[in-house]
Amino acid sequence: MSNEVNSLKNKAPLIYLTYGDVDSPVYKTQVIGFCDFLEKQMDLPVQVIAFVSLRLYFAQKKLLKAYNKDIKVYPVINRFQRNPMYSAFNAFLVNRSNGTSIMTRNPAALHVCLEFQTDKKNFFYDARGCQYKELEEFSAAGKEEMKEMMELEKKCFKKADWVYSVSASLIQYFKDNHSYKDHNHSVIPCCTVPSPLAKRWSKQELFGREDVTVFCYAGALSVWNYPTSFQDLCRSILKHENNRLIILSHELDRLKGDRLYEHEHVIKRSVKSEEVAAYLEITDHAILLRKSAVTNQVASPSKFGEYVMAGCHVIISPGIGDFSEMVELKNIGVQYRGKKDNDLIKVLGSIEETERNRIKRWAGEIFIRNSELNMVKYRNLKNIHDGLVN
Repeated sequence: MSNEVNSLKNKAPLIYLTYGDVDSPVYKTQVIGFCDFLEKQMDLPVQVIAFVSLRLYFAQKKLLKAYNKDIKVYPVINRFQRNPMYSAFNAFLVNRSNGTSIMTRNPAALHVCLEFQTDKKNFFYDARGCQYKELEEFSAAGKEEMKEMMELEKKCFKKADWVYSVSASLIQYFKDNHSYKDHNHSVIPCCTVPSPLAKRWSKQELFGREDVTVFCYAGALSVWNYPTSFQDLCRSILKHENNRLIILSHELDRLKGDRLYEHEHVIKRSVKSEEVAAYLEITDHAILLRKSAVTNQVASPSKFGEYVMAGCHVIISPGIGDFSEMVELKNIGVQYRGKKDNDLIKVLGSIEETERNRIKRWAGEIFIRNSELNMVKYRNLKNIHDGLVN
């Protein structure tokens, strides 16, 4: 192991640059987990560099240092963002790590990446969604801020040496709306990191009987995840005596006062993220509903991967990234449009073990970073970084 570590230390790293991101479960899995994968599975050394808000600098520095990855943390002074000299200075800070490639997930880091690219080094864009549409549809951002983000995002797609996109729908959106050319991208959805189950539940243990059909929602209850169709679906589920509903969220206060969720067949719990899989293992149908918005049409909710890795069928809104069509194509669930589809719920029963195993096998090919399919896609990143591709 020590020889492997020394071998990585002697190679020029890929700089993974986060800009404005803060520590969170997403940061842990999609940034730290991804960088761990590149080092351990692709033999590609990575230096994480985080630019964080000046206001949060000391708190974030402490949190990010806890990952024990020698993360370099620098403050961002927002009022200087549009100053070319400021980008050049930040690029100087980044260049001190002697990387030969840089990768970022935030268009706000574009100017730093372009400074890096002018030294004939490689720039990868880790496209996690359409961020300017997210500002437009789910924030109070002003028109100038949205326009600036749009221009930055367009340039990220066009200037990057290679784009890694979470969905084919995102690529298509930028081709249709911003003249992106189909020449330099790979599509890999948000992947999951399987971990041993801390505990195993049974339907008998949770509900007092095995012959029930379990529906589960796991996640936030914010404007993103809690459209009006969610209540319509839950109401339809609870009309059937053999159905049970589990809601796992740290925002259960949002459900207080709603008699629907006080039903005797509903379990509501706030659990750690690593405990969710135990509930999904006994879930027959997992719930993933979103509002109709471009943000969701190009997205890749990580929850989908968690659901299918547990062998669940998925009840999904239409138009969620690549997944809504995938659900019907692979026969792993149904699309739910609200009350008009309530008849679909009547015929949903328990999932047989053979069916659960079928879904797990398929999901392992798509949603595990080191699957054979995904390793082939990431090989291009390594080849460009190592100078094997012009």
